[in-house]
Amino acid sequence: MFKLKTLVVAMLSVGAAQAYAANDSDALVHQNGVSQQATIYQAGSRQNSDTTQLGTNNTVTVDQFGARHSVDGFQDGEGNNLTTKQQGGSRIFGGSSIRSSSVGNWHDVNVDQTGVGNSAQIDQTTWNNDAVVYQDGNGNGADVDQSGWNNKVTVNQDGYLNGATAAQDSTESGRAFIYQDGSFNQAATYQSGSHSRATIDQDGQTNLARADQTGVRSTSWIGQDGNLNIAATQQWGTDGNASIDQEGSVNIANAAQSGAMNTSYINQDGNANLATSSQGGASNTSNIDQDGDLNLAETSQHGTDGNASVVQNGDLNSATAEQLSAGNDAWITQTGNGNLATTGQWDDLNDAAIVQTGDLHEAVVSQWGARNEANVNQDGLGQMATV
Repeated sequence: MFKLKTLVVAMLSVGAAQAYAANDSDALVHQNGVSQQATIYQAGSRQNSDTTQLGTNNTVTVDQFGARHSVDGFQDGEGNNLTTKQQGGSRIFGGSSIRSSSVGNWHDVNVDQTGVGNSAQIDQTTWNNDAVVYQDGNGNGADVDQSGWNNKVTVNQDGYLNGATAAQDSTESGRAFIYQDGSFNQAATYQSGSHSRATIDQDGQTNLARADQTGVRSTSWIGQDGNLNIAATQQWGTDGNASIDQEGSVNIANAAQSGAMNTSYINQDGNANLATSSQGGASNTSNIDQDGDLNLAETSQHGTDGNASVVQNGDLNSATAEQLSAGNDAWITQTGNGNLATTGQWDDLNDAAIVQTGDLHEAVVSQWGARNEANVNQDGLGQMATV
């Protein structure tokens, strides 16, 4: 069997190298110094590139075309950059994969994979690193793990077996975006501490999504367009804000926030809906809006400025809003079919209104103590109310 091994070693303070290789080839690049550049082109099958960057502001570009490729990169030092592009391959003959590991500061890793068996794994440790992954179609994957300071992650996957996980650990400025287009989507980001922000946007089929954020300026948004949706965000503490938007199929959603300026919106459009939002202490707000099919909604807010609203339009509605103490306020509006509504609110400035128009109504409002007020208005058929 023909085996070509290309070795490029750059150890000058300024330098550039290029390596070209065909089938069954290995390319090794070692950079140790300042502002060095290396470019590797590989075409054919079973090609491997192994890159090591030590020093400062070094750049390696790897371009692979064909099947069964792999890139393995290691960065140490400061300001190094690894860019890889893989095209082609076949799931039968094996796909492409990329692994990258960084230690040190200000490193960038960019991965661009097109077609079949894709997979990427990036692991960055210490400060101010950045990673970008684009994958186009077939086996997708992607797993990014970052630690500390002004992190960023972007993953963008187009079609088929998607996946994706981006975890930022001892973060500071956080941020993570995952977009996936179609097929067996998943997606998850976990962030820990400081200026967080996470966005997941999935388009169609077996969706599932999750974003956990722990503490400080969190924000989170999950969107999902169609099929077997499920979504969740949990954010523990300070400025909060979470939003879930799911459009069609077997929706379920969950947003739980704890402590400080909470806010939460869930909006589901059609099919097997269910939604819950639970927020703990401080300036709460919650709004659940479900349009049609087997709805059910629940928000529970645990004190201070309150405010909760559930609007459901049609089918087997049900709703619950419970708030404990301080500003309360709650509105539930259901227009048609299975209705039933409950709010609670135990003390302080309460206020509640339930409006149900059409079909099997029932309503319960219970407020204890402080400045209650309640207003129930039910229109045609089942009616019944307890205040």
